[in-house]
Amino acid sequence: MRVAILMPTNHEGHVRGGHVQMNQTILSLRDLGVDVLVASSAEQLEERVDICHIVGIQDDQFALSEVLRAKRLGAKVVLSPIWWDFDKLMLQEGWLSTLERRQPRWSTLARINPTMARATFMYWYRMRIYRANRRRAVVCRMADLTLPNSPGEAEQINRLAGKKIPYVAVRNGIDENLFRMTNLTGERDIPILFVGIVDRTKNVHRLIQSVQQLETPLVVVGQSPDGPYQAYCNSLDKKGLVEWKGKLTHEELVSHYNRTRVVVLSSMRETPGLALLEGAACGANVVVTNIGSAIEYFDDLAEYCNPFSVDSIVEALQRAFSRPCPNHELSDYVRSTFTWSLAAHDTLAGYEWVMKSRSTMVNSIRIGAFQHDARHI
Repeated sequence: MRVAILMPTNHEGHVRGGHVQMNQTILSLRDLGVDVLVASSAEQLEERVDICHIVGIQDDQFALSEVLRAKRLGAKVVLSPIWWDFDKLMLQEGWLSTLERRQPRWSTLARINPTMARATFMYWYRMRIYRANRRRAVVCRMADLTLPNSPGEAEQINRLAGKKIPYVAVRNGIDENLFRMTNLTGERDIPILFVGIVDRTKNVHRLIQSVQQLETPLVVVGQSPDGPYQAYCNSLDKKGLVEWKGKLTHEELVSHYNRTRVVVLSSMRETPGLALLEGAACGANVVVTNIGSAIEYFDDLAEYCNPFSVDSIVEALQRAFSRPCPNHELSDYVRSTFTWSLAAHDTLAGYEWVMKSRSTMVNSIRIGAFQHDARHI
């Protein structure tokens, strides 16, 4: 079996979770004996492949062009959507971000007539969402199989496509040999840790507002945001509680997780967030947004918040502080259930399914993380 994994080129320079997920899965698939090629487009393929595995539909134009190319090559199409429908929730945030960046046409119109500017932007944004989602729906309907990160994400894809799409839920994972508890004393000097891209989608500004209420220090690890958003975040840190760390090595990150009481991603959505799995594996407690698939991973072992409410984030953090730390139960659960090796087995099960005739295939595939019917929901 020869598989081409097609990932869009990362022009931003940010290391995003989807790229980490696929890079680690590729290594584990090769360990299982799968012949895996990696390319940014099916146009680059010089040899015949059995499956084109397209990564992500957030970049809708990339996904559509690649599914059409894969079909022309006669390959089966497997799709990892890495997607959750949160665009409508981002209408207000998108407007604020546009003003922050001082984009000339919107900023000028906002100074002349703020009401008209906002209404015009909302109309333009909704049309952009509509067109992008039409392209995403075509991609999903053309795929032979989807590999969402949870059954909940599969439901999102079904609604987007307007039909039930065959899927196998592929868990996200960690390197269990790297992310583990090394601090067993319980003495943890980082109360709250955020790890990720620092932007409005990750909701760092409301997290900073939350720690002001709690009067509790926050350490932010991740690539620096653009200038206007950084300035906005700095303006909210009125009590000087935020420490900006920038990018860390894996070894430094493990050390930080082992010093942390609560790792938090109060984002606009998470599916579910690699930092949460890594932090939990190292014994930290977890606070996560209630939008996305995190609840399918953590169930009652995490605390959940409404990302649009500072009070909700504060309350979730307070509940997390009341949990045992280090949290051995959560660490053992994550390190035994969500690993890249198991994710590769999930992925291989999907590949094997799509290469067989559906008329002779068994009714379902069950995988360990979710124990869910993998044909449809």
